[in-house]
Amino acid sequence: MKLNKLFTLLVLVTFVLIISFDNVYAEESQIIQVEIKYTNGDRADYNGMKLIVYQDFNKSPILEKTLENNPDVITLPENHKYKIEVYANGMYADVGYVELKNDPKKLEINIPLSGGIKFEIYYQDGKTPIQGARVVIKSSDNTEWRQGITNDQGETLRYWIQSTIKQDDHYIADVFLGELLLKSYFPIKLQSGLSQDEKIIINIPDVVEDLITITLYKDATTKISPSDEKLKVNLINLHNDETISSEVNFRGQAQFSNLKSGTYVAKITPNHDNLWPESNMEIIGSLNQFNIFKIQNEKSNQEIIIPIETCNCVAFRFDDVQDYWLNDVQIQFMDVFVEKEIPLTVGIIADSFGDDIKLFNFVNDNHENNFEIASHGMGNIPFTEFSKEEQDDILKQSVQSIEDKLGITPKIFVPPQNRFNEDTKQVLVNNGFTHISSSLLHGDSPHSH
Repeated sequence: MKLNKLFTLLVLVTFVLIISFDNVYAEESQIIQVEIKYTNGDRADYNGMKLIVYQDFNKSPILEKTLENNPDVITLPENHKYKIEVYANGMYADVGYVELKNDPKKLEINIPLSGGIKFEIYYQDGKTPIQGARVVIKSSDNTEWRQGITNDQGETLRYWIQSTIKQDDHYIADVFLGELLLKSYFPIKLQSGLSQDEKIIINIPDVVEDLITITLYKDATTKISPSDEKLKVNLINLHNDETISSEVNFRGQAQFSNLKSGTYVAKITPNHDNLWPESNMEIIGSLNQFNIFKIQNEKSNQEIIIPIETCNCVAFRFDDVQDYWLNDVQIQFMDVFVEKEIPLTVGIIADSFGDDIKLFNFVNDNHENNFEIASHGMGNIPFTEFSKEEQDDILKQSVQSIEDKLGITPKIFVPPQNRFNEDTKQVLVNNGFTHISSSLLHGDSPHSH
């Protein structure tokens, strides 16, 4: 009996050893040399290119590698089949297949030619070019690939980057004036080997004709008075360093008119002991009143700027505006504000608006005089369920959808289901939003317009 048990144990040990030996043998590695060429036969530029490798029928990649050369080599376990996808500038380019046994392999993958693109940036009239605008070209994952400055014709250089062949692949062009984000323009598709021009119209005027008022406060509540030292506000355009100055009047205000759109830094002179902070302000026609407060703590050098006048007022908001959902009731409610000439913030679910002709025509006919259009996101799903990158993409989609349908760029955000987080706030700032309107349980109430 003991002999039988010993024999059985020896058989099991031998079997385990055989399995272990086979596993070691199966995981021995071989080299695959991958060379990427364009469809015209030229070797591709490997900069901005990566490989994603899948083993057998697995849906999760076994390896991601940024190319360091072309051709480049990857080392993988042998006795497997591999699918190797090529991505260039964040765009899917092509795929190759190889079965790796006990010898090295060479794989050549031919990808489509790059596409060319040049941008033409104009003010809201569609005719006046924006000189000195910075255009940043990104893939949909927010990776930056190119950037350039527009000339006096509002034109960038022509950039050649990987063409888009997958349905969901696209580029994004972020347009800045100084550090001010003017617009995110997308989706941009590029065709292999072809060149195209993209005209982008920014919804700001070349010159802000409204009177810009800057009020100076010597403490938290008291304006500068005629008995105080005479002061001057100097506005310096961060784009061209041009300086415009205005004396502070008896109301404690400096006033400016006919300013070029852009980002300005306000400097107060004289500025004894540096108690007047240098304050950056964006002048693009949306806000025309700014407050600057003198620093009371001499050790502090923190900028204090409030971009609009505060008021004892109420802002009315009507959200969840969408197609074919009680449209008669929606219209009847909004029409009360139209008849009474009371401003109303209208929160639009961007991907559910525009097909209901009756509702669309009502909003379109009244948004210039009565309604302040706000983005209410896409799909009415709380932003807190998404990552920061996903929130950014959804917000951009909502803005583009509203721009395409109503011709305006919303600057107010109504969080779906009143849910937002710190990522949401940062995404709103990055995309040029000025207000967030939410429940008092989840955020601050908006200022009235």
